[in-house]
Amino acid sequence: MAIDWEAVGRRSGLGKGTPRRVKKDRKKAEASKALKDCYKAVDARDTLISWVTGRKLVRGAASDAIRLEHHHLDRRSQVKSRVAEQFNVISVSAWEADYLDCHYLIPVNGDGEEVHDTRLIHHFAWNPRVVKPRCEPFMLNPRIP
Repeated sequence: MAIDWEAVGRRSGLGKGTPRRVKKDRKKAEASKALKDCYKAVDARDTLISWVTGRKLVRGAASDAIRLEHHHLDRRSQVKSRVAEQFNVISVSAWEADYLDCHYLIPVNGDGEEVHDTRLIHHFAWNPRVVKPRCEPFMLNPRIP
């Protein structure tokens, strides 16, 4: 049973309000629920198929080539406002996520500029400053919904 801290403060006259720890725990639970809801929406949109290679992905698989990863285009630690936004998250394999994290692989729009929104992604390209032509680790076969 949850304690109504505001009512306790009004009744006792202390007026201290809700403790900081309770507020922090509540905020953390809300953020966790929002992230889970975002992942459910992304799974419904992507149907467990990789955006980069078009492969079928599996949750919890041992192989990095087919294990599902929810990749955030804007990193969770850098842009906290977009953590639970479904237009910031794509489904890729763990192997592909490593290349996206290191910027070897870049999501680009029709003009060839790097983008950080799923609505603007036209295709994926190898970073020419890092990956030499004809030395790509794998073929790109993007499936953009």
